[in-house]
Amino acid sequence: MSDEAQKVAGQLGKVLAQAHAHGGNPVKIRDWLAGREKLLSENLSDFSDRYAAQMSQDYQSLFK
Repeated sequence: MSDEAQKVAGQLGKVLAQAHAHGGNPVKIRDWLAGREKLLSENLSDFSDRYAAQMSQDYQSLFK
């Protein structure tokens, strides 16, 4: 796993841990994420782009 993927996975893990800790309380989750929305959004977008590219490469390798 790349360093960037590990970074994103760590951030997502923290978000999920907080979500579980707060029992799905949207106000507490929102407050915990406050100020981090742009960073989280950018990292999720970057990860999604790289994941899609990797899946495309894997598909091409598998079915060529």
